[in-house]
Amino acid sequence: MKRILLLVTISVAVAAGVGMADEQLDKSKDLKLSLDMTYATQYIWRGFDLFKSKGAFQPSINVDLYGSGFSFNVWSAQPIGSGNENAKEIDYTVKYANSLAKGERLQTDWAVSWVYYDVYDNASKNADGSEFNVAFDWPKIFGGGLSPHYMFAYYYPPKGGGDVQCCTGFFHIMGLSYALPTPDLIPNNPDQAITFGWDITYNDGACGKVGSPVDSDWSHMVWSVKTSFDIGPGYFTPALYWQNSMEDTVNDDDELWATLSYTIDF
Repeated sequence: MKRILLLVTISVAVAAGVGMADEQLDKSKDLKLSLDMTYATQYIWRGFDLFKSKGAFQPSINVDLYGSGFSFNVWSAQPIGSGNENAKEIDYTVKYANSLAKGERLQTDWAVSWVYYDVYDNASKNADGSEFNVAFDWPKIFGGGLSPHYMFAYYYPPKGGGDVQCCTGFFHIMGLSYALPTPDLIPNNPDQAITFGWDITYNDGACGKVGSPVDSDWSHMVWSVKTSFDIGPGYFTPALYWQNSMEDTVNDDDELWATLSYTIDF
């Protein structure tokens, strides 16, 4: 764990230094902190039901480094109820995000991330994972609130000789989101919208944190709807998800789950 924290700290420091050296950096921007507390009725990750249909508490903290494009995130999944005591998890993410052709129809928002998945009550070689991913979003290409997106992710075990050596593989995730403006839904929320989402995933052999081989195939589709309410110092976001599972080696059940999140920005 100490080595992981040291690596992440160094990565963030380097990222901050690179960002500060950029002549285009807006020196007036502040360090931004976001705290989130989420309750999930199930912990579904890339199609896998990781907590065996049990709920999870998923707090996180995100640090935006002075508008440089670099950010650092710590996210956790803590099981609710018995049966998943050894599956508790903390994820560390270092991310850089930027845009091409900003403000134009072909605007491309993109982000590069490195993630370390620490299932910390187990030996690192038997449970932990790492991931490199690149994500793209085209928010203006269709107009009217309809936005396509795509992510390419490479998942691999960080240490050799363990139980998760079979887990190396790729994810291709693509989909659409649509933001329906609803400014009159409740008072004092003029920018509110209901966002509908659809994603489909091709799993090319990545079994993630499950530890057993999976077949390369279109694994699942996820349909979602969510919105946010400005309440007190933060905002409350309820969301509902439905998963159509198509590959039994990933998940042989369709899944329905919900999340309730409260987020405060500083």
